[in-house]
Amino acid sequence: MRLRSKLITRSQTLATRDEIRQSVPGIGPVNAASLVAWMPELGSIGPRQAASLLGVAPVARNSGRLSGSRHIAGGRRRPRNLEYMAAMTVCLHNADLQEWYQRLRHSGKPHQVALVAVMRKLIVLANTLLRENRYGRTER
Repeated sequence: MRLRSKLITRSQTLATRDEIRQSVPGIGPVNAASLVAWMPELGSIGPRQAASLLGVAPVARNSGRLSGSRHIAGGRRRPRNLEYMAAMTVCLHNADLQEWYQRLRHSGKPHQVALVAVMRKLIVLANTLLRENRYGRTER
């Protein structure tokens, strides 16, 4: 058993949070454990705060009359990198988020923009499930 697994299973709270995160189709043990470790605030903050903490919230680049484009910025790099890989997996295995991704692509959004939208949905979903202490869909 890996050290990560041993540490999580020692604490009932951490084990429950890990199971809740893994209940989302396409999310595996590494991603779930990383969010438990690197983003312990999940479940106690709002959806916008969760997205901003991960670094997938759009930040406006406005100045005076100039209305610039929005970009993602800041956040925690390590969990964002893992969430990127999870979003790619989820686009294949989670029917709801796969449909969301395809809808964005068909409306003309580039691949990266659509993938960041999936990342944002994933972190908001994780935050909601942890806040409500419930499991995601396991069948679909």
